[in-house]
Amino acid sequence: MQFFNVILFLNLIFITPISIYGHTFEDIIIERPIRRIDVRELFVEYYNNEAPVIGQPTNIKLQLTIYDFQTRQYENSKEGIIFIKIHQSWSDHRFNFKGRVTSLPDLEERIWKPNICVINAFDDKLISKHVDIFENSMVSYTELKRLSIPVVNGNVTINFEDIPLTENEIQNTLSISKVILKPSVAMKISYEVEGNNTQSMVSLILKIK
Repeated sequence: MQFFNVILFLNLIFITPISIYGHTFEDIIIERPIRRIDVRELFVEYYNNEAPVIGQPTNIKLQLTIYDFQTRQYENSKEGIIFIKIHQSWSDHRFNFKGRVTSLPDLEERIWKPNICVINAFDDKLISKHVDIFENSMVSYTELKRLSIPVVNGNVTINFEDIPLTENEIQNTLSISKVILKPSVAMKISYEVEGNNTQSMVSLILKIK
């Protein structure tokens, strides 16, 4: 009996075609081939000195994560030391594909991206950066930074501004979509967003408890 079951099982696998809605598995594989994209195709007729839509501002969303916050006395003033991840995202219709592109050599230099600066920092140190391109035409650019910013009236205000690199560029619209405070940071500060999605500058106000 066991020998008969083995023969029947092998017959089902290798001899009898299994069909779904009139198609065998072989038919389905032929009809739906998997295509692997050559990344070089993404940059055909792509120019990184041109915005996604020429002559129009790009809406840049910022997601900010604060990992650590400290204060220190520096000369005659007090300053806040912030370890922050600045995640920028925007839509670029020129990227249209299936999957995700990441960790390519010099990818950050090959794409268009806004020039978003923290304009009021005493010190602005870039620790790391990373680029991802997604199949829905979304591009993300993430920077991990250590910022030093003056404390004014018990607050530390981080001013973000999009600064065009050339006279022909248009300032982009900034908005802070999300702010994440790590638990140890949330014990020290609260936050408020100012000027959100109204102009090329937006501020995150950190209120020291």
